[in-house]
Amino acid sequence: MVFFMLINAGGGQRAYFLPPNVKRTDIYHANWIDFNKNGQMDPYENPNLPVEERVEDLLKRMTLEEKIHQLQSGGDLPVGNLTCVTRHFLPREGAERSNEFQRRAIEETRWGIPVIVHDEALHGCVAHGCTSFPQAIGLAATWDPDLMYRVAKAIARETRARGIHQVLSPVMDIARDVRAGRTEETYGEDPYLSSMMGAAFCKAMAEEGVIATPKHYAANFVGDGGRDSNAIHFSERLLREIYLPGYKACITAGALSVMAAYNSIDGIPCSAHPWGDTAITA
Repeated sequence: MVFFMLINAGGGQRAYFLPPNVKRTDIYHANWIDFNKNGQMDPYENPNLPVEERVEDLLKRMTLEEKIHQLQSGGDLPVGNLTCVTRHFLPREGAERSNEFQRRAIEETRWGIPVIVHDEALHGCVAHGCTSFPQAIGLAATWDPDLMYRVAKAIARETRARGIHQVLSPVMDIARDVRAGRTEETYGEDPYLSSMMGAAFCKAMAEEGVIATPKHYAANFVGDGGRDSNAIHFSERLLREIYLPGYKACITAGALSVMAAYNSIDGIPCSAHPWGDTAITA
């Protein structure tokens, strides 16, 4: 990162922070970015407006195709969510790569919507040169949320330094059948312990500017026979007492996203369940 000295039309100078790979220096201003490159501050570009108002203004401008593009997740797209694009690079190279994706998204697309770079970070950012800590089940065995917080702090700092904005962690599934193939990713069988560890993880991530994504909402690893993503037929009481508290704890601690489970509950996919988006906090 470097400082650019830009000359105003009136001859004065302004200094502000820009990456060295920026090409359209004319769209970057002291406190806002001209994302759509039209020479004026539109509502969605105004940092002083409420987020809801900015989002609504942007959505009204976008076509259906553009909205669908924003739902994409891939490895070399200038829009949407970018998957694992820094994983095979050292931290500095990863950060430079992230900056270049961001530049393309802002400078080369119609609305200039920044991308979200994500990766896995359950027990360490999954990228070249990052620290690998004990798996989640091992961390849970310590019964030490403060240790979990300190581990997550280190993970978050290594993650953010690479330009990654979001991690697909922690796993908040309750493991009560060791035949489940991803038991080691969980904090075990107890909803209270799982909630405490997950909250510590999410709090640390939020403090370092990384979006935590507790998953898989909900009851993903507890199908008959320990089958991953198998159909679930639990009562609402059981879900609320055992399988949902961890998600509420994570959101309260600062998590800003949740990954839907791959299973169904009473025949309805979790990603489309009518009460799925409100049950966590109800």
